[in-house]
Amino acid sequence: MALRTITLSVVAAMTLITSIDAGAQRGRSSTHSSNARKAKPVFVHRAEEGEAGRGRKDMRRPAAPLVIEVFKNFDAWWGDNRDSATLAAFGKVSGIDWFVHPVSELADGISPNADVVLITSNSFGEPGARDEQNAPAAQANLAAFVAGGGVLIVDMGDNLWDGGFRAPGAVGTPDLVFPADEADAVLTAAAAGPDGVLGTTDDHRLVRGPDGVPGTADDLTNTNIDACCYVAHGNLQEGIALPPTAVPLMTATFAGTQKPIVAEYCLGSGRVIVDTVTKEFEAHQPQGHGPSYFLSALLAYAMDPKEHISCQINGLRESVRSMAGASPHAAGLDPKLRAAAAAIDRGSASAACGQIGAFVNAVRAHARDFPAPVVDEWVRLAARIKSALEC
Repeated sequence: MALRTITLSVVAAMTLITSIDAGAQRGRSSTHSSNARKAKPVFVHRAEEGEAGRGRKDMRRPAAPLVIEVFKNFDAWWGDNRDSATLAAFGKVSGIDWFVHPVSELADGISPNADVVLITSNSFGEPGARDEQNAPAAQANLAAFVAGGGVLIVDMGDNLWDGGFRAPGAVGTPDLVFPADEADAVLTAAAAGPDGVLGTTDDHRLVRGPDGVPGTADDLTNTNIDACCYVAHGNLQEGIALPPTAVPLMTATFAGTQKPIVAEYCLGSGRVIVDTVTKEFEAHQPQGHGPSYFLSALLAYAMDPKEHISCQINGLRESVRSMAGASPHAAGLDPKLRAAAAAIDRGSASAACGQIGAFVNAVRAHARDFPAPVVDEWVRLAARIKSALEC
């Protein structure tokens, strides 16, 4: 442990040296150690990706495992590959419910079988990876994936002075600045829930860790989210503007002010989670190349389908309301979705299932009143919600 701490301290010191005078460093594209080596991922593709539309999506069976697609050109940070270790610990199976792609393939499209997309850190500060992720086709595909009910995680903490990864719904990219207290991160009031106390039933799902149970050993705390060195590269205020509905979940201190380093927001029928946390770096607790507390909690939250039903219903309601002029029957659809949302708030999944079923029946009964692609999308989203509810 002593040797590892010394090594991490050296990396942190090198990063600090390069960040003392950002203006003088604008010509640099990366702050990584000169002897760090990139570890190329093992890419795992689907057989059907060569087909039109990158393959047909079958309706998900209730309780079937969610599929995660990872996009990266190398294993962040310095080959640590903690995302793979964490997914393996969750029992994800490469080639079955876990696939890995180069960033360039975002422009080709995202498989309709994907539920969660993870874009890992551009820790080596590759301008090429940034350009591939920023490409208009890539951004359009990410936006369509989220709008259709997917969950997108974008790691915006990198080593680029000029630009970085982008996220649908946000404007700009985080500046490369570093926390004043380099090791410390803090969970926000939104993360602690209405009672403001961590370890209780109203904690945000992220805080409740992989088991989803509050007050257990895998919960996130204001201690185990800290790192020995740089807990974040940048924040979600400087250089970037998030949607007004974005909810900060973690902060760090920058120039004496707490600024968000993890936030989330609904977009269309899906969810976007953005962060600048150096979460794949071995300095995060527990130190090493295995699963970390934060990365485990983040992926557990993203892969919990029940947690994203609210975004999906709200997005479906927005779509229905946008078609109000197409048919007099559109007005009768929204109350069913509103009732489903209310039932979920009461904890009555069976009542919510009934309302979603009534919505689908009404859509099919008046399908001729709406464009066929809209009807197909409504039915698909409803099926996704019913699957999450285990109807």
